[in-house]
Amino acid sequence: MNRLALKFLDADGRGSFSRFEWPLPRGDKPGKWAKAEGELIPCRNGIHACTLGQVLNWLNARAYIIELDGRIIDAGNKLVARRGRLVRCLDKWDDTNARLFAADCGERVLKRKCPHDDRPRKAIEAARAYARGKITVASAAAAAAASAPCRDASVINAVAYATAYAAGAHGNAVNAATCAATDAAADTTTASDYAVAYASERRWQGNRLAHYLGLTATEKEAVS
Repeated sequence: MNRLALKFLDADGRGSFSRFEWPLPRGDKPGKWAKAEGELIPCRNGIHACTLGQVLNWLNARAYIIELDGRIIDAGNKLVARRGRLVRCLDKWDDTNARLFAADCGERVLKRKCPHDDRPRKAIEAARAYARGKITVASAAAAAAASAPCRDASVINAVAYATAYAAGAHGNAVNAATCAATDAAADTTTASDYAVAYASERRWQGNRLAHYLGLTATEKEAVS
């Protein structure tokens, strides 16, 4: 049964782990089908993709809508299918939007942990300005350094991931999202409450990420 999902590739159009060079879509024409032979085994054999709820572990430089066909396994944090083809490049996803997403995630931590401290807030604002090309990396780094006296570990990490200017933007987005989800659940007292709080923050992140990916309402519903 066919279904749509999300697929992330590196800047060269290759799978992050498989290094498979994917046939890319051209204009309105989907890429060619890729097929996996043999037994489908998550992380080892198959066409791997993800839902919007699974996406936060798989962000990379380039994003696509992928059509899956044949048998599809939901492995919890990924989908594994017999066949797949890339149908649309989500070209809104770039370093700018990855950095803006990381800043949004970091800001969520600040609102919970230090709502009245301007220093980390200004660091997040500077991260957004840098992402949009409005200030230099030196100015943005100075704002981040000024937030250092705020010693809450979650805030330190949130600012660090949002302002790691020399590192890969998509990797920082993954780290910022994980930091924010962990912080959202940190004050719970039971495992079930932790799971609920963590999942709630992840849902917010998925909805926010859909905006930065440029998903249409129909695509968002299809990949959820």
